[in-house]
Amino acid sequence: MFASALLIFPEGTNLDDNTKRKSNDYASKQTTHNRPYDYCLHPRTTGFAYLLNTMRADNMIDNVDDVTIAYEGNFPVTELDLLKGVVPKVVHFHVKRYPINDLPQEDEKIGQWLQDCWNEKENRLKEFYTKNQFDSPSKRFNNQEIESYVRFQRRLALILWILFILFWSYCLIAYIKIKLYVLIVCLFHWVIEAFANDKINQRVMQIFVRTLDDRTLTLNVQPDDTINEIKEIVEQREGIPADEQRLTLGGISLDDELTLNECRVEEESTLYVLLDLEGGGKKRKKKSYSTPKKNKHKRKKVKLAVLKYYKVEDSGKIRRLRRECPSKQCGAGVFMAAHHDRNYCGKCCVTYMFTKREEENYLIMAATQMKTPLNPRPYINELVGKKILVRLKWGMTYVGVLVSVDQYMNVQLGNAVEYIDEQNKGPLGEILIRCNNILYISGIDEVDEDEDAMA
Repeated sequence: MFASALLIFPEGTNLDDNTKRKSNDYASKQTTHNRPYDYCLHPRTTGFAYLLNTMRADNMIDNVDDVTIAYEGNFPVTELDLLKGVVPKVVHFHVKRYPINDLPQEDEKIGQWLQDCWNEKENRLKEFYTKNQFDSPSKRFNNQEIESYVRFQRRLALILWILFILFWSYCLIAYIKIKLYVLIVCLFHWVIEAFANDKINQRVMQIFVRTLDDRTLTLNVQPDDTINEIKEIVEQREGIPADEQRLTLGGISLDDELTLNECRVEEESTLYVLLDLEGGGKKRKKKSYSTPKKNKHKRKKVKLAVLKYYKVEDSGKIRRLRRECPSKQCGAGVFMAAHHDRNYCGKCCVTYMFTKREEENYLIMAATQMKTPLNPRPYINELVGKKILVRLKWGMTYVGVLVSVDQYMNVQLGNAVEYIDEQNKGPLGEILIRCNNILYISGIDEVDEDEDAMA
């Protein structure tokens, strides 16, 4: 039986800034061995403990060698660095052997032992990069000569590999059959890797489950696994029935039907196992409000409500207070709501926007009773040179000849006569009446009866 050797890296990945940050973040959440490492990563203990106990049960292992490697000068991180010639000047090895009988039996104690070894390894590397050497008791072989037959074997192996590479390079260039063979082999391997086994292509991630007795389980799962499947794994290891478990992440309970990806469980996330407690929820306290509840507005029905849109003046005339909707769809008797900058019909949704001056001009428009009340200027321009009646908002009336109308609808009267409460107060001559004071304007033919009454 041949002697076998197994090389394993318990860190599980290469050392770089990203993996170092993730490793230190995970270690900071642990109760022991939680200090950050600068020269190595924290080891993954579960796989190492399983491998050690399996090989020990089959009598396949005698010793465990702890090897620490340090470099003088630059050292390659990627294959590209090797091609660029980035190699260290000297490579130092520190080897410490542990007999298999001296190692613990339980998984938890094996993990503790491995963490202690890595703690020593971090201190050893820190000392090396400070003093450029390992601890003094270490044996050094820098001056030892290599035996002649070993030197011959290495040189022969180097020559054979060089000849092998040159031979196949020549064949690949010179023979078309070898080119086709290499192409077919590459395509075959590509198809095998892409389609042979879907599970191989699925990303396997490692998560941690903290149990009720404050122990941590390490699980290798896939993002498509459901929470219920994780509970079944915990049931197999801990004996807790799956229907009594409650898994939480960040204080949030996870549903059984959701997958790890849907629950945003990432690589090296920690889930906590809790037990469902029997009993009802907390009784909610009845809220008391300081302010009374606001009642909904109820529309009141008022008889003959349309009368509020009309006003009977002292002269006996009936004046309309609200604008009637000009739309044929609404018809007579439908009035528009009067807002500060618009008139709005709630039935057909017709809206007229206006400024303050347009609102004042509307008083004149309503009095003239034109078919196009939004533009009374043509009607008033036709009255220039004619005798008209001007009614003001506060009851005064002026009768005279319309001399002119300016751009702001201000009216200039000639030979004006003032009437107050239908009594003639005498002639005033030529006067200018501001538009914002005018209630309505009418031609004298339209108010002959009023003029006779005033006279």
